[in-house]
Amino acid sequence: MRNSVVYSKKYPKRFYSDFLFRYESVLDILEGPSNLTLKERYEIIQPPRITLEDCGIVHDRRYLQELKNRAERDERLKEALSWDLIGTSGTIFACEIALKRGMAYHLGGGFHHAFRDKEGGFDFINDIAVAAQWMREKYNLKKIMIIDLDVHHANGTQSIFYNDPGVLQISFHGWGIFPGSGDVNEIGEGKEKDIK
Repeated sequence: MRNSVVYSKKYPKRFYSDFLFRYESVLDILEGPSNLTLKERYEIIQPPRITLEDCGIVHDRRYLQELKNRAERDERLKEALSWDLIGTSGTIFACEIALKRGMAYHLGGGFHHAFRDKEGGFDFINDIAVAAQWMREKYNLKKIMIIDLDVHHANGTQSIFYNDPGVLQISFHGWGIFPGSGDVNEIGEGKEKDIK
């Protein structure tokens, strides 16, 4: 059985093309003609596209409307939102494949600084939170665990699920760097502290 790698080749390349270098480098290895064994082990899958409105399962609808209005006047924000929506689509689709097949990789995403009602860092849509909520609602999953291995604290994801007993988020991150949060004692509030 081949492993599934979810990746969209539709990322816009006007303002943020430097980010594509990391993704394209991995794709070059996986799709390169010199490594047939890798091509036999991995299939690259294009994710379907979700809309900004779909992100309302996590994000405040007024915030999403504000983003939409701002993007109509700001080309850089318009492209950034396109990036976040493509990444969010990939994260959701990779989760769905993993649920059915046991494993999937998403080459992209990780916008964990976006909050429910505001942007954070360079992130406008929190793909991880949207995917977690999507899986809960579509597949009736009762418990979700998010393990975040980025060097930066997943502050937006933590904020979104801080009072939600159905989501356990574990963030392994550096200390003393952006965003300067994520203390070991931040473990939820009330019954959310009880892990069962």
